Amino acid sequence: MKFVKYPNFTRFGPMGDLQEIICKVCGVTIAGTTERVVNTTRNPGGSQVQKAVVQFVRFHNYAELKISFTDGSAHMTNGCSKCLHPNLTPTQLDELQQADMEEQTAGLGYENTVLLKARIPVAVVGFKKGGDRVE
Repeated sequence: MKFVKYPNFTRFGPMGDLQEIICKVCGVTIAGTTERVVNTTRNPGGSQVQKAVVQFVRFHNYAELKISFTDGSAHMTNGCSKCLHPNLTPTQLDELQQADMEEQTAGLGYENTVLLKARIPVAVVGFKKGGDRVE
């Protein structure tokens, strides 16, 4: 692959939980776990007590694009907002699709995997930038 340099783009924790997603093209982190304060109180002694939760979020540099294929199907993929854009070539789209299929079809049977990997990309039909809003 020439365009996709990081085909193993997801990282999992020891319990199998998704911890991080990196851009398949440049390797920058685009989503991951972060701690968020949900409540701040004061105890009787006057010190602050904060309650925090850890949650998985898409970061500000997260981007998604929708790829259409010659068979009429479509596929959503992700990467960073610098590497993904609506003007990617069919060859670049195919590399993104192949990386996704390698990771996503691991549990599928051989026949389904072959069919999904054989699709021929036509163009980008949707593009969205931006991550989750964390308050």
